Amino acid sequence: MAGAYGFRWPVLSLGLRLFYLLAACWAVLAVPLWWLLWSGTWSVSPALPALFWHAHEMLFGFAEAVIWGFLLTAVGNWTQQPTATGGKLALLGLLWLSARLALWCGPLWLAEPLDLLLIPAVMSVLIPPIIKKRQYRNLFVLGVGLVSARTQRRHIVPRRWPVVSIQLPSPGSCAAITRRTLSSGC
Repeated sequence: MAGAYGFRWPVLSLGLRLFYLLAACWAVLAVPLWWLLWSGTWSVSPALPALFWHAHEMLFGFAEAVIWGFLLTAVGNWTQQPTATGGKLALLGLLWLSARLALWCGPLWLAEPLDLLLIPAVMSVLIPPIIKKRQYRNLFVLGVGLVSARTQRRHIVPRRWPVVSIQLPSPGSCAAITRRTLSSGC
């Protein structure tokens, strides 16, 4: 992206460059932060309990950044159309980063919408080039976004649920299994 002063930021030229960099930096930071929380060395309280925070951030912080980075670049290559570069890509990266920060130090009511908002934002730059080039077979990326949103929505649950499995078909099933597990003393 050539800026007002004629410089270029290569990290904003491809989705994988920005999101892989963000994922790598987050992995380097999140694991020691979680260890400090888990060990009781640090008393900062993220929006979720330490174990849930760690699970959520590995799935929806780290892994999703890698997936979005790959898809932002792959869709551009498949369609020979630009997806998000420059300012658009920077905004997607800032949205991802704001969700990470909100989950760390903000209230859950703020963190959850920020985290979920990234999915339609990414879809809004992935779907148009696929439709423009009539490569309908690549619309599976919409399915990736829908599965991510559904899983993510289930993962951030009220604190009264001590155990959540994102593999179960419904929140009612999660609650039933949780009650049985806790009543059996496990």
